[in-house]
Amino acid sequence: MTMPRRPCSLSWVARVAGMIASTSLMATLAGVAHAEPYRLRAEAFAEAPPAAGFLALSGQATERDDVLYDAEALVWTGAVEDAEGDAAPRGEAVVALVRVSHPRRLADITFGRQMFQGGAIRPLHFDGARAALRSDAGGEVEVFGGLPVHPRWQGRSYDWLGGYRFSHSAQGVGRFGFSYWQERDMGRRAREELGVEGALTSLEAFTLTSTAALDVLRTGLAEARLSATLHEGVDRLELFAVHRSPSRMLPATSLFAALGSFDNRAIGLSGSLRVAPRLDLYGAVTVDDVAASLGATQLARAELRLDDEGHRAIGVEGRRVSMPDASWTGARVFGRAPIAGAWSSSAEVEVVAPDAPADRGDVWPWGLLALRFVPSSAFEAAAGLEASASPEHTSSVGGLVRVSGEWGSP
Repeated sequence: MTMPRRPCSLSWVARVAGMIASTSLMATLAGVAHAEPYRLRAEAFAEAPPAAGFLALSGQATERDDVLYDAEALVWTGAVEDAEGDAAPRGEAVVALVRVSHPRRLADITFGRQMFQGGAIRPLHFDGARAALRSDAGGEVEVFGGLPVHPRWQGRSYDWLGGYRFSHSAQGVGRFGFSYWQERDMGRRAREELGVEGALTSLEAFTLTSTAALDVLRTGLAEARLSATLHEGVDRLELFAVHRSPSRMLPATSLFAALGSFDNRAIGLSGSLRVAPRLDLYGAVTVDDVAASLGATQLARAELRLDDEGHRAIGVEGRRVSMPDASWTGARVFGRAPIAGAWSSSAEVEVVAPDAPADRGDVWPWGLLALRFVPSSAFEAAAGLEASASPEHTSSVGGLVRVSGEWGSP
């Protein structure tokens, strides 16, 4: 029997943020008491409409050069309409963790709500713990486990996940590793995967990398990627192939996973080239196979820097997407430039023309204008205003504000 849903109020969010801030402060005080360096950082994001925001807090301190403490929180807040159409405050802790580490990161352990991604393992969001051991020879072992995170505090009775990852890197040769994880839903196995990863860097001009995630529960390939990157003569030229099976990436307890998903395969080529000291070109081409139907995408972008530092730049981009029932052509222009003193600005404009617009409009425009204020390396503020038209909205206007500050001992 699962626990009933319990809405998460803004007061709860404030308590979580306060807890993480207190943890950061305690770690900082420990560092100050021993005259060791410390650092605190806070970032706040606000967006409208709808009214929503993120609050990010992080702190770091060392104690006698023996232990490094980190605390981090990323909290979402906002107003969401309920079934009756009344806006009610909601909140969720996306990340809330404390980490204790060796100064050279040879070992660390992390507690709390966290994201884990490594090797062939796709991102996992859970409440629990993760421990890692590393050697100077290039070996690394990670073990993790906890309760999977569900939106808005849905019940999690008998739900848990756990796994491990091992990898080894040899300088001038490459890297290899394997991983395993399992997730339980109501006590039953919902997902179980074995991952394999590898990279070959010993070749002078090429780097070969590959990852594969095998669905142990239903015996099959859930996801795989293979790429070959050329470094000689160009900035970067990559040939890659990708396979994804959504039915194997969703829980086995989902009927939609069995009835409504199709394997996706793609092969592509991407590359970048600096044709002049201040001019960069980038291009990509892919051929996709989705539900036995072929599609393709093409992308070309050019960026010209107007000064050596790249503070002033202009660029243009073109994109073509050819997919069954979803084909369109788009263009984008962008630029950035200082205004005066600590002020700078950037702007982007995109226009998309669908092949079959029907009654959704012949052209969908989107634009963004942003201002940035950086009076010092410890403080930054930025604001952006965007306007657009899309198949969902005849017109839409929104804004985003970001404020960031950092404090630390010399």
